[in-house]
Amino acid sequence: MEAFPHVVEENDSELLRFWKLRLETESLPSPEVRIHPDWKVAAAIALWIAAVVLLPSLFPAMKREVFYMRNMALIVLSGLTAYTLCREKITETKSLLVILLPLVLLALYLNFLPRPFTDTSILVFLHAPLLCWALFGLAWTRLGFRNDRHVFGFLRYNGELVTMTGLILIAGIFLSLMTISLFALIGMEISRFYMQNIAVAGAAASPVLAAWLISQFPSVTGKVVPLIARIFTPMVLISAVIYLPAILVSGVRLSENRDFLVMFNLLLFAVMAIIVFSLSEMDRSATSRIHLYMLLSLVVVTLLINSLALAAIITRLTEGFTPNRTAVLLSNLVVFIHLLVMLPVLWSVCFRQQPYTRIGKAVTRYLPLYILYTLFVILIFPLLW
Repeated sequence: MEAFPHVVEENDSELLRFWKLRLETESLPSPEVRIHPDWKVAAAIALWIAAVVLLPSLFPAMKREVFYMRNMALIVLSGLTAYTLCREKITETKSLLVILLPLVLLALYLNFLPRPFTDTSILVFLHAPLLCWALFGLAWTRLGFRNDRHVFGFLRYNGELVTMTGLILIAGIFLSLMTISLFALIGMEISRFYMQNIAVAGAAASPVLAAWLISQFPSVTGKVVPLIARIFTPMVLISAVIYLPAILVSGVRLSENRDFLVMFNLLLFAVMAIIVFSLSEMDRSATSRIHLYMLLSLVVVTLLINSLALAAIITRLTEGFTPNRTAVLLSNLVVFIHLLVMLPVLWSVCFRQQPYTRIGKAVTRYLPLYILYTLFVILIFPLLW
């Protein structure tokens, strides 16, 4: 063994290089899984989230549904923001004020909206998570919202976070079913207590646990989202290609189908998510270029379908403006325009050999418009209606 390196130097051959590589690999120490040092911070924040979520159980005067509608997204995303601030060791007073003060003001605003809730109130509750998410992004990028690379990294991180949270929730569902079933076998019915307390608290704390796991195993979690996106992109494209002629021959009046318009807005956001997550590990291999062509085709087909949806939305507005109709129109326009911006960029990368970084810039530099739309719904809609 000691003389083997000298033999390789004097007699270079494929076989000797193979054995040298193998012996060097076997001589490397096996990697150890070390617990990330911020696990105590993650555990403390997860317990804090669980405690706040359980307030309606401790104080029956609080209506559980109303409390969750007002605060659930705020609690979860505030916990993620707090974990990020601690993990990144952000202690500058200015940065903390920029991130935490809006969260406090939003919490007061949401909890002082009067009852009974109107359509405008429901829209505010639905859009508040987007504003919390933006503040979470400020913390993650250390206020570097003008740095395209940092912002795109944050978007990619969200895919990892959603995927890991989903895996934790699936495991939690199996654990919950098993626990409830085991207690039922001995004559104890705990399903109501378990679901209203333990399950809700665990689900609310799961994103922080997912964030810690991502920091613990970054090399593993970073490859899952691009893989999922590459699997789903052709499936979504095929569905969209089939759905477009189906709309035309179905004879359904889209302007009278409110559910279609709402669901299609969700499809627009899903297409944007697929584009972002697919680009997270894109390279110049032949496989990646084929995937890029599929993304371009998906954008084209989605824009065609959305043209029909947009016409239907405008037709509904002839009957009068309402909070729901206006929100559907504005959210549709925001994503529709973003896809229009993305289309020539994807085309130039596919057929004019432009750098892949152009796509990332087209994604990140448009995000402030989403935030402006969210602020408009949260702050201006209650004044208009």
